[in-house]
Amino acid sequence: MDTNTRWWIVIILVTLVSAWVVIVQPLTTGKGQEPFKLGLDLKGGVRVVLRAQTEKLPPDKQREWKPENMASVVDIVERRVNRLGVTESVVARQGLDRILVELPGVVDEKEALRLIQTTAQLEFWYLPSVQSERNPMARYRIETRKEGVREITTIYDTVQQKEVDIVEFLQDQKQRAAEMGEQNPVVTGAELKPVCRIVHDQLGRPQVSFEFNAEGARRFGDFTRKHVGEILAIVLDNRIISAPRINEPILGGKGVIEGDFTAVEAAELALLLNSGALPVPLEIIQTTKVGATLGKESVRQSLWAGVVGLGLVLLFMIGYYRLPGVLSAIALGLYTLYSLAAYKLLGVVFTVPGITGFILSIGMAVDANILIFERMKEELRTGKTLRAAIDDGFKRAFTAIFDSNVCTIITSIILFALGTGAVKGFALMLMIGVAISMFTAITVTRTMLWTLAKYGIGTNLSLFGVGKAPQRHWDVVGRRRIWFALSGAFIAFGVLAWAIDGLNIGIDFAGGSELQVRYEQPVTAQQVQTTLAQAGYRDARAVVGEGNVVFVRTRELTPEGKEQLKQALARLGNLREESFEQVGGIVSQEQTRNAILAVALSEILILLYIAVRFAIGGIREGFKFGVAAVIALVHDVLVLIGVFAIMGALRGWEVDALFVTAMLTLIGFSVHDTIVVFDRLRENLRNRVRGETFADIANKSIIQTLARSINTSLTLILVLIALLILGSPVVKLLTIALLVGVTTGTYSSIFNAAPIVAWWEEVAERRGLRPEAPRIAPSQPAEATVRRDGAPEAGVASTTPTSSKPRPKRRRRA
Repeated sequence: MDTNTRWWIVIILVTLVSAWVVIVQPLTTGKGQEPFKLGLDLKGGVRVVLRAQTEKLPPDKQREWKPENMASVVDIVERRVNRLGVTESVVARQGLDRILVELPGVVDEKEALRLIQTTAQLEFWYLPSVQSERNPMARYRIETRKEGVREITTIYDTVQQKEVDIVEFLQDQKQRAAEMGEQNPVVTGAELKPVCRIVHDQLGRPQVSFEFNAEGARRFGDFTRKHVGEILAIVLDNRIISAPRINEPILGGKGVIEGDFTAVEAAELALLLNSGALPVPLEIIQTTKVGATLGKESVRQSLWAGVVGLGLVLLFMIGYYRLPGVLSAIALGLYTLYSLAAYKLLGVVFTVPGITGFILSIGMAVDANILIFERMKEELRTGKTLRAAIDDGFKRAFTAIFDSNVCTIITSIILFALGTGAVKGFALMLMIGVAISMFTAITVTRTMLWTLAKYGIGTNLSLFGVGKAPQRHWDVVGRRRIWFALSGAFIAFGVLAWAIDGLNIGIDFAGGSELQVRYEQPVTAQQVQTTLAQAGYRDARAVVGEGNVVFVRTRELTPEGKEQLKQALARLGNLREESFEQVGGIVSQEQTRNAILAVALSEILILLYIAVRFAIGGIREGFKFGVAAVIALVHDVLVLIGVFAIMGALRGWEVDALFVTAMLTLIGFSVHDTIVVFDRLRENLRNRVRGETFADIANKSIIQTLARSINTSLTLILVLIALLILGSPVVKLLTIALLVGVTTGTYSSIFNAAPIVAWWEEVAERRGLRPEAPRIAPSQPAEATVRRDGAPEAGVASTTPTSSKPRPKRRRRA
């Protein structure tokens, strides 16, 4: 069995499994079961309002409590929701002491709310009045008793001959410890690192491992060193989980919690400890089932726009690349199938923005095919056979595909590790897309091309769109001052608008007001949203709940503004107001901070990766490539922010959670495009010929990759234009942001990145940091830059005269 046949078997098996997951399995799950998990905007879910029960705090805690403390409560609730795997939820502060939580109908709501409400106050208590080796005659002793199948740890009073109340007992132990000069509790869950996880002992019983931070480890170690042989109780929410004896000093700051757990309970405890303890109990004061925030029309519009956009992409690919374009259409179909299967298996939640991102990812998946096909055309023009052109085309394209995708994966991993909510979901979808696109391009497309070559199909070069290569003589690098000036002027204009008027921050970040009304007759979310848009409330979000209740969240309103909003809603029928509250943003400061940190860290790692991979002549030489890529990336980000700053002042464009998604997409695309140009520059540097300057090589590399850069951007722009014209209004600004990002990302890759490297090299030469004599090409030049007969590669203007005969090898002088 040859290699091609083995790959066909792999492709068929993967396709059959994916088809089973996506098509067959949903048909057998029963009536009413959706094949994919849907978010709040497509399916709805449950809306819960929680209240902080400050009256249940101890008197000293009540005196210390301030409304500002609710910010930390919101953060803890949000972390718990995110750790439940709910990636498309809403958590926001409401009023002074309330928290709004909206969960999509894809989770066990009761279980989720139970975990959200659990206080999870973990404490390690010193029990000086409990019998131990050092104090065998103490008044109290630890006992365990059965309650059903569970073992309960209790405190028994040997004087009064009865069990004691745990809360009263712990307060007594706190006083006794203070008399002895000890702090009680010794340490709390606040000193834990968020690395708790479920482990098992030698008998397979679940436990929870923990690790203290530096301060907690120091205090814990000092205490256990002084109190060997005594009792230290582990208390969770005023319930003693276990009360082990201290056998030896515990100096490493690590340990395990034993407590007759089931595996589920141990996993829950680890989740709660990692999320942090609630400083105040929470009670549910309202629970409402809510419908989808977007109507079926929005979904239909997005899907129809996606079909039209992808149809345009396939027509372009087939028209430009002919037979390989047909194969890429098949590969994209399999990419779609494999991606949907992966999303379903991993529980990815689909929303309208998520569907938009998925459609866009299909357009981006074309990139690898375009890169490979352009390389194949170059090889075919040199007179190679189809099989040789396929092998060499894939081989020479692989480094660019690999490096660009590694940089995208670096960004995705950091975003997934540091991000929360929608950012984490975006990172997961991006990683899945990158992995599957590499498989379909490198494996599926190549296997189909190998099969054509094996059976002699498609030997006519016209079927591969191979014609005479156009002779281009554009001096991109030589005119770099013009490109730098254009970029600088536009960035300066945008930054100036940003400094003067700022960004028009949406309610996702800034928060606003929420009005709750009840209609006398049923209404739909689509009707409410349309009415609000007609009345000028384009930023408003409407949710329809049970009993004709409607929740409208919009920018902060005055009492007069509230009445105007009610008048607009009254167009749909009679209504009455039920509540009016100020709400916080659904994108918390922690989310924003983590997203910024993730982007900064990913840029640093990308810089280091590129410096290593492009280290021609040493890591310091590769450093300029990394710096240039990051500068191009910063350029793209600043241009996008500048556009929204300008249009925010002119047309009221808002920066919301979808803008963050567009920014993250831009980061992945910009680096991806830049590395393809750098890859050709790296190859040409290794095969430079006498007389070529660095600027000549950089310019030649830009021209060689120009078709690929334009074609990739064109396929994305076709999809985005279809989404902009035919798609849902909900994602209109997201689509515009992506259009701006794709355009500026292509511009910076062509006109900024490589010219910056050339300018860097020129400065180094002027300062005498480079030898004046140019390097000589190797004796066997690579076929990607020099043909076998010694002529320059077709379509690339050479800066030096060449002959039709191969150059003789030169002998070095002794």
